[in-house]
This record gives sequence, structure tokens and C-alpha cells, in this order.
Amino acid sequence: MIDYKKYSILLTVFFLIVGGFYIYNNSKIFDYFELLNIKIIFYLLAVKFITLFLNALFNKDLMKAFEIDLNINESFYLASMTYIGNLLLPGRLGGSLRLAYLKKRYNLESIYLLDIFVYFFVVSIFINAFFGIISLFIVSDFYNLNFFIWLLIFLFSFGISFYLLFTKFKLNKTNTNINLMKKLYNILETAKEGWMKITEYKNLNRRLIILYVINYFFFFLEIMLIFNIFSFARGLLNIVFYNSVSVFSNLIGLTPGSIGIKESLLIFSLDIISLDLNQLFVVAIVERLIAILFALIPFLYLFLFNKIQNK
Repeated sequence: MIDYKKYSILLTVFFLIVGGFYIYNNSKIFDYFELLNIKIIFYLLAVKFITLFLNALFNKDLMKAFEIDLNINESFYLASMTYIGNLLLPGRLGGSLRLAYLKKRYNLESIYLLDIFVYFFVVSIFINAFFGIISLFIVSDFYNLNFFIWLLIFLFSFGISFYLLFTKFKLNKTNTNINLMKKLYNILETAKEGWMKITEYKNLNRRLIILYVINYFFFFLEIMLIFNIFSFARGLLNIVFYNSVSVFSNLIGLTPGSIGIKESLLIFSLDIISLDLNQLFVVAIVERLIAILFALIPFLYLFLFNKIQNK
């Protein structure tokens, strides 16, 4: 069996060493940080808070499909748990922590928990691929290898996610006498039932997609603010592409906070984003620092929520 934890640690250490080596040899990067001030940091933290709150609303709305009415405090607790887990743990384990809580608190069927986990991924991929395709065509001055690789990734992702979100797919009933095949069919049928609960419940699918689009806008706003701080003047759609690649890479989650994975994909796309390597490192470092600083808020909320619940 593959030890994902070990490989994640090794990969994280590798990326940190490579990134640290580059920064050490390009120390002038730190000259940019003189432009940061408390006011700007407050704005960035405020945007982060809004995205966390929108994730809480997403959780609250999503659970209605399973007849679970989360209050806003519990929804924010789940969003905070997910944020901290994804930031500090590999494999997008923040989402897994959220599902473990729902299993323990509401005794949801495991396959329904999987539906919830996958649904968030599918919506994320759908929105990011959509904006990625649009921005890619508009900002690209020439069609090179990078262009076609990202186009294929975005088109494939958009096609699969569109099908899952908007098509009432069917499973052909199996007539086999093999118990394993029967069990597999039953699992898939239950998973489909849970998926249909989400996509067909009182316009829930549309509301959740709209919520994620709003959230995407605030992710974009955060990146735009960082670009403007350092006068990295780029077109809005260059930043849209950066944002789509950034969020897309976060879904991979091989390392805590996708550290190194995200930066690698962005380096691969420098010609499309229109940044040089030093500028990319500046933006990436500020993103990471703000994410770590902001983590104090959800961490404190988790602590207070658990303390109140245990009284």
C-alpha cells in the first residue's frame, strides 16, 4: 500500500528546499514587502473572512438536501475546520474532517458523505474551468504548448463537471449473479440517489453554483489586490487565469495547502499570466503569509465552539 503521508511530507520538504534556495539567491524579492502595511493586510484578511463566510453558507445550503438544517454557527464551524485542515494537512483532509463531523453528529450514510465531498470538487472544477477557458482565449497572444495543455485540462474538466451537475445520468441494472458486482451496483445506485438529492433539490444546484461564483469573485479580488500592491499591472483576465489555475491547483492537495504544487503550475503558466519569476514568488509568498495569518480566526473559532459545546 502506498504511504501517501510519507510521500506528501517528502514532496513538501522538496518544494520548501527548492523554494528556499531560489529565495536565498534572489533576496531582492524582499524589497517588495516594504510596500505592505497594516491597512492593506486588513483588507486582505477581510476578503479572506468573506470567502470563509461564503463557504459556511455553502455548507448550510448543501446540507438541506439531506434534511439537515445547520445553524450559522455550526456552518461556520465546518468552514473553519475545512480551512484549517486544508491549510495544514495534505490530501484536502479539511474536507474529510468536515465529513467525519457530519457522520458523527448526524449519522449520515457514508456514501452520502462521499457525494457531499465530490460535489464541492465538481462545482469548484466547473466554475474554475469555465473562467479558465474564457480567460485563456482572451489573454493568449499566441497558441503555444502551454495554451493547448491548459485548454485540454479546462475543456475536459468543464465537460465532465457539466455532465455531472446538469445531466440525469442513469445506471443500467445488472443481472449478474456475482455478489461483488451486485454490491458495487448497489453502492453506485445509492451514490446516485445522494447525488440526485443535491442536484434536484429545490433549485439547490443553481444556488450553490451562484454562491461559488461569488466566492470565486472574492478569490479573484484577493489576487487583484496583491497585484495592485506591488504595481504588477496586468489585465483583469490575466488575473482571472491566475486565479483559476491557483484554485484548480488547490484541489489537487498532494501537500498541505498545495504548497509547491500551486507554485509549479503557475510557473508553468508564466507566459500566459505575464509575470516574471520574481514577481510570481512575491505574489505567492504574500498569499501564503495572509493565509497563515488569517488561520488564527478559524482556529480561534474552532477552539471557542468546542469549548462551548463541551460545557
